[in-house]
Amino acid sequence: MNNRPDAYVEAVKIAAALGGQWKAVKPASDFACDSEWRAYLVEGDAPDALRLFVNSSWQKNGRIGISMTYVTSKVGGRQINANDALPYDQRNSAPDVTVDPKRPADVLARDINRRVILLARPIWQLMLDHRDQMAKDVADSNDVEARLAAAWGAKLNPHTDRSGTSRSLYAYSLPGSVSADIRVNSSSSVEVKLSGLSPELAERLGRIVLEAVGKKSG
Repeated sequence: MNNRPDAYVEAVKIAAALGGQWKAVKPASDFACDSEWRAYLVEGDAPDALRLFVNSSWQKNGRIGISMTYVTSKVGGRQINANDALPYDQRNSAPDVTVDPKRPADVLARDINRRVILLARPIWQLMLDHRDQMAKDVADSNDVEARLAAAWGAKLNPHTDRSGTSRSLYAYSLPGSVSADIRVNSSSSVEVKLSGLSPELAERLGRIVLEAVGKKSG
């Protein structure tokens, strides 16, 4: 027998009890059953409003879980979560609570406010700050990428790494059958792999690099 409470129905009750701008939101899904086991509590209509995840999966045994969720806007194809923004030794410490929906909504609201919302606010701001910094880093890296592409006559390889901030540029058919594999890791870090070099050209490049970084070759 399925004794799971309807997540959206419970979220509506909790949002009303929380008051203010809190509202219940159904998940963006084509499956109607999704709102039976998951929903969101959102504090207002602003794009960056605090969002909490409401979960009534069967593992909860008739209870519902309230926890932090992702920032909705994406950077480099990724959504930012609490672990992205928290210091390493504080990861997996984002607040969450499991409550009994049979209790009065106003009691649940007070419990959720004390144990989740008040603790989540500063973490949510860290997540927004992390997203904004990441967006700036991506924009700066894109600028470096464009300059390198122009300098090397390179084309962008569509592959990106998991963070969405490291992409490859390839330059083919350079003079002497030289090719370049250029990876932009950030606006301050670039990897360049050259192949097809003659020993003489490799030696010249070595001297150029050493001179550029302030060292002398023997």
